[in-house]
Amino acid sequence: MPHTAVTEDGRALTFEVAGAPDGPVVFLHQGTPCSRLIYRAHAAAAERLGLCLVSHDRPGCGRSSAQPGRRIVDCVSDVRTIARHLGISRCAVWGFSGGGPHALACSACASDLVVAAVVLASISPVESGLDPDNPRMQAVLDAPEAARSQFESEREMMLRAQPEDLEGWLGGTLPAELHPEIGRFAAYRIETFRSSMEVSAEGLFDDQWAFAHAWGFELDSISIPVRYRHGTADTDVRPEHGDWITSRLATAEVHRPDDSHISLLLRSAGEDFPWLADQLL
Repeated sequence: MPHTAVTEDGRALTFEVAGAPDGPVVFLHQGTPCSRLIYRAHAAAAERLGLCLVSHDRPGCGRSSAQPGRRIVDCVSDVRTIARHLGISRCAVWGFSGGGPHALACSACASDLVVAAVVLASISPVESGLDPDNPRMQAVLDAPEAARSQFESEREMMLRAQPEDLEGWLGGTLPAELHPEIGRFAAYRIETFRSSMEVSAEGLFDDQWAFAHAWGFELDSISIPVRYRHGTADTDVRPEHGDWITSRLATAEVHRPDDSHISLLLRSAGEDFPWLADQLL
């Protein structure tokens, strides 16, 4: 069930809670396009481990108010808003893909609240020079109105998509032992597309805008424990992004499994949630 917290500047932040309701909290920073929806297998694993998961729609996504021109670091105040709303004074963060920079921002700028972080297959900041030809980032910089129109067209396509449209692609990117997850994950992924885009594609535009600009914090300022994992078979966010990030993290425990982008995500409940529980319990 969705909940809403209100920021000091009057924006609505919509979030969901899953897992063990009275357990220590892990804030999830989902990939792009962002949705507050939590994968059921992740919720079930959290419940077994005694963890409570909190996931919110980033501004402009789903039911959260837009925040035009937002930077990556701006997510820190949003997490603090939700934490105050829930009466939380201590938590961990988890971030996947486009959510990775947001988890790193909380690690750098909210160490009084955040005690540990898991980061999976994060994109690197623009200064890394690893995505010089990223068409979405270039579009929001060079032709923002055309980019908005393009993203609205993508939104319409995503709203029409069905789980079976993803199942063939997932079968080609996932190892055989994860094939039983294909149907469930495809259904979840379509649900997240629809949830993220239910109002507009503004959140997708704003995520790309934030990725195309300086993040607003320094990675080498992070002092809390960080578990960083990036699959060597990832073709969505190349492993070099992870190498660049972890070379600047003094506290990182780095893992480079033979995973694709999605297999890394699907394995996270078994691989990373126990580590988070050890940090929090």
